[in-house]
Amino acid sequence: MFANLFARVVQAEGVESLSPIERTVFRAYIFDTAESMGGLTSFFYNTDSSPEVSAETAAALESIGAFATADLFRTAASLICRPALQQGASTSVECLERVDPDDQLATFSEQMAETNESVFGLLEAFVIRHRNELSRKA
Repeated sequence: MFANLFARVVQAEGVESLSPIERTVFRAYIFDTAESMGGLTSFFYNTDSSPEVSAETAAALESIGAFATADLFRTAASLICRPALQQGASTSVECLERVDPDDQLATFSEQMAETNESVFGLLEAFVIRHRNELSRKA
């Protein structure tokens, strides 16, 4: 199922082509994967760090039941998703160094781990609850 969602997004249909349920799965999966591999720095480095993507990601986390993670994510995003600080940065790394010179994202990642919310486990339960809606789109 994840592969099907990614294929549709990559094949120039974009995230906009996904239903609201699919979008929730997509955003939560992207978050969990990036965060698991390198914390919030990895997430913001590997996404466009836009306020829109961050808002969709926080909403997706809430939709699957990861409320504490969503709250921490919103706070972290408020530091990173500031276009004025991002302007003039030629790379994502440069942008992150500019907007988070004190590496506060690492602290937020640690706090997320302390919530003991399993984003993937919650996502898996969400997918099972919505399997009929998701299978119609596959």
